[in-house]
Amino acid sequence: MVFFAIATSSFIGFGLTGKVLNGFEMFGLNEAQRKIMLTRSVNPKYEQCYTAGLDYRKPSDACTYHVSDPDWVVLGNSHGIELAYALAEKLKAFDTGVKHLTFNGCPPSFGRVVGVDGCSAWTQEAVDYIAHNDRLSHVVISYKTYLADVVRSRPSADDFRPANDAGRSKIWKSYVDTVKYLVAAKKNVIVVMQAPQLPKHVQAYIAAEPYDFTWVGALSRSQWDRSSAFILSRLGDLPKAATIINPAEFFCNQMTCAAVRNNIALYRDDQHMSVAGAEVIAAEIIRRTLGSPGRQTLGAAGEQ
Repeated sequence: MVFFAIATSSFIGFGLTGKVLNGFEMFGLNEAQRKIMLTRSVNPKYEQCYTAGLDYRKPSDACTYHVSDPDWVVLGNSHGIELAYALAEKLKAFDTGVKHLTFNGCPPSFGRVVGVDGCSAWTQEAVDYIAHNDRLSHVVISYKTYLADVVRSRPSADDFRPANDAGRSKIWKSYVDTVKYLVAAKKNVIVVMQAPQLPKHVQAYIAAEPYDFTWVGALSRSQWDRSSAFILSRLGDLPKAATIINPAEFFCNQMTCAAVRNNIALYRDDQHMSVAGAEVIAAEIIRRTLGSPGRQTLGAAGEQ
């Protein structure tokens, strides 16, 4: 299975298009397209719960969902925002919730200094906070994993230029060290790889398809697998005790990866899962860790 870790760029907070659907975004769309656009949901607690910058919120003061003292935590950057909320909603059935520890624009930086204000200090504090909090038993790690090229923000079918190996190796080492540290602290660690990154904003795929939203493909599965090769070939570096979940197994079939599936937009932009997309991954996390029956797939993975 799979998982994992991050490029240093393209981590910006929501713009207006990430938070709300305004009239301009809906202009010219038919009724079917408008309905799909409304499923491009974001974490409704985004403004209250993310942190960033030198005046970051301390991990001990971070948001919690549903209970004041949860035993689950989501650690990462913007790629964990919707997942934290979706997982918390699923965990209601188990009478627990989630602590939300995400720092926008912050790549894995445990044990190293990066050029993002506050990022390295916050990461060290957050990881140590989790490791020494006996209540937190399950840690979900969710960062950007697209390292084919840390300069280019989107995959291209014609250009898979490798990123600087030394640079991305440092990122990967920090990620691996984070997982090892938390596993050594007796935490149940679940590593969630990045969902396949779309070549265009999800709105473009919704606008281009007039009626049939059963499966709206965005890029080939082989294209995404090639762009993720650096990570896929190094998953053995992670502790065997860690659970690894690859969203591509749920968002792709053998041929293509979808932007929209069974009338649900899986993304809120070109790379971050929507709450609805994150619910699919949250269900798999619970199935793999708590033994909850069933597997939420939005339909069989091989179907279009």
